[in-house]
Amino acid sequence: MRILLLVMTVMFAANKLCAQKLYTGKKPSVKFTDLSGAKLKEEDADLMIAVTKIGDTSYRLDEYKANGPLRRSQYFKTASLDQPHGLTV
Repeated sequence: MRILLLVMTVMFAANKLCAQKLYTGKKPSVKFTDLSGAKLKEEDADLMIAVTKIGDTSYRLDEYKANGPLRRSQYFKTASLDQPHGLTV
């Protein structure tokens, strides 16, 4: 049981380090919207949406509540964000 716990801990730590390296230096495009998706100024917005190009075929969308926590994180194949690909949280 201890060995399994140790292996799982090492795998989790390695995954975290790899994920941090993957996003280092990547600059997301950010827009501010209301709940219907209409663009607004930052001070009037309900949501902040950040899209980051991860590689040649992967884009990550992070949607945050204005002045609040992460609502959704999702990966897509294309920049138009029309083909979900991979993890959705």
